[in-house]
Amino acid sequence: MWCPRAVERCRSGDAYERAPDKRLKIVFEHSHEGGFIAVVPVLPGCISEGDTLDEARVNIREAIELYLEARDDHANGELPTGTVIEELVV
Repeated sequence: MWCPRAVERCRSGDAYERAPDKRLKIVFEHSHEGGFIAVVPVLPGCISEGDTLDEARVNIREAIELYLEARDDHANGELPTGTVIEELVV
């Protein structure tokens, strides 16, 4: 079980340590219908939206957490063989 603080007492009373923070680049675009669309380029299909930029930030954070949780549940947190991740500076 993951708890939202560095070390927190959960309902069971057990202490859990939080995983290290991840830094991801998020692309926010104006939506044609109004509001903002948020996309995480390194997480295919991880997209959210919000009526305001702040709402889009909150929503994409939740989407990222759910995406990573599902990935960990289905692949034990391992990326497929041959996956290459690079950070480019342009």
